[in-house]
Amino acid sequence: MIDVRFPEMCLVGNAEIVRVDMDDEHTFIAMEFKRICHDVDDQPYKKNFYSKYMAAPGRIRLNDEYLEFTTVNVSADGLMIRLSEAIAVEAGMKAQFEFEQLELEGEVQILSVDAADAGIVIGLKYLYIVNTAVNGAPFLI
Repeated sequence: MIDVRFPEMCLVGNAEIVRVDMDDEHTFIAMEFKRICHDVDDQPYKKNFYSKYMAAPGRIRLNDEYLEFTTVNVSADGLMIRLSEAIAVEAGMKAQFEFEQLELEGEVQILSVDAADAGIVIGLKYLYIVNTAVNGAPFLI
């Protein structure tokens, strides 16, 4: 099963590869769509169709302090993290992050901040990332 995104057609979803053919210059892939959604600009659909749920540790620099986080999910556009303590942050703020498990670091912008049972959950959008080979994150075509 692969995750697919066709922004020009406003489609996102999941597909299963059913056949692969090759010639000298091209690879042809036949896919059977399992779940598909139109209008990828609708944020809930965007998140649900190509994010991978994963709990992994990392660090983020907020308010001039490095804090440990655990990811909730990771996607090609950003990540959602959980901090064990509530801190004063707001949407629009920028921060640096380090995510050793995926060999990923860079700058993010806070999109959302939500209170959680223990701490807060923060939605982040990548602004700049180093080492984009994210093993285990969805592959988008």
